[in-house]
Amino acid sequence: MVTKRGSFVRSGLNGMVESLHRLLLVVLIVSSLIVIGCVQTSKGPSPENEPPASFTDLKPITPQPPESSIQPGVKVWYFPDFKFQHIGEMPKGEPPFSWGFAGKPILIIDRKFAPQENVFDSGLHKEVALQMDGMIKFPEPGEYWMEAYANDGIRVFIDNQRVVNDPYWHSDEFSPKTKLEISTPGWYLFKLQYFQRLGTATLRLLWKKPGDADFSAIPAEAYGHLSGSK
Repeated sequence: MVTKRGSFVRSGLNGMVESLHRLLLVVLIVSSLIVIGCVQTSKGPSPENEPPASFTDLKPITPQPPESSIQPGVKVWYFPDFKFQHIGEMPKGEPPFSWGFAGKPILIIDRKFAPQENVFDSGLHKEVALQMDGMIKFPEPGEYWMEAYANDGIRVFIDNQRVVNDPYWHSDEFSPKTKLEISTPGWYLFKLQYFQRLGTATLRLLWKKPGDADFSAIPAEAYGHLSGSK
């Protein structure tokens, strides 16, 4: 009887140990999945130099360029093999850069790219960054609101001031809204930085003009660049 009881106890203990091992394995697997999910979807901490919620001192280009010198769309420069997860890793300065190549002007910034579709005319659907340079036209004075809907990171500069900032690797999402007080209508300096790392890609720039009830895509006629500009 002692032998049988001891065998029964040992069998029970072995079963408990095996169950604990299985439970521990499940916990480790679930923890790993949670960590991976956090790494892939987290935007990271908000940078300390977030732009303010509104801008009141934006100034138009002076003197305003003659309409005859303005070409449609904004110029674009592509950076291939971009493996980073933050837009701050992009090269600083203005094109031409030592890395990458120029593309055809972008006429409107309002694209939800299909899976595996190239980002504009870059020839790439992943690991690509870009910088657009040109002008944006505010047709009337008043209060404008601006936001981006992007996947992945984006920054927008008007009159050399950063008005949109959503710089991390992330899925489709809206950037924080920014209010722009435009006192003088006309053409303003414009720059946009964006990167697409993996998976799907989206790049939309939206505004709400004075008197509008909702946001809408900024139309093609609001973008331009000077003929002969670098």
